[in-house]
Amino acid sequence: MSCAMFLGNVRRSATETEILTFLQSAGLNARKVTIPAPGGKGFAFAYFATEQEVKDAIAALAGKFFQGLLINADWAHERDNARRPAPVKFDPRAGIETRTKTVSLAPDYRAVPTEHPGETAARDKELALAELNRRARR
Repeated sequence: MSCAMFLGNVRRSATETEILTFLQSAGLNARKVTIPAPGGKGFAFAYFATEQEVKDAIAALAGKFFQGLLINADWAHERDNARRPAPVKFDPRAGIETRTKTVSLAPDYRAVPTEHPGETAARDKELALAELNRRARR
């Protein structure tokens, strides 16, 4: 583990100096604070000398507010520089494209049982005659 702590839910307008002052006022001895995307994402990193200081800082910041927002303190993790998999794309006309194959959403008419056209016509004729007979009985 590194000696860095992730601080989430930080106001986008917060500066590194303000965060460092906040940590020092909480009794924490942070060496440095960095905001990777100033004015952007709403998180920062604080660096400490030892892992024990990070553990203590995470415990000390549980339930603390900074500039009106509840701070989310946790261990900082190394960023994985490996390429992330492509997101799954969806187009209802083309089917679902997953990372491994394309699944079609179009109905498969081969799976639907079909009748011979002559059987359908004969059945329709029988139903029509039965309806005429029923109406004639009334």
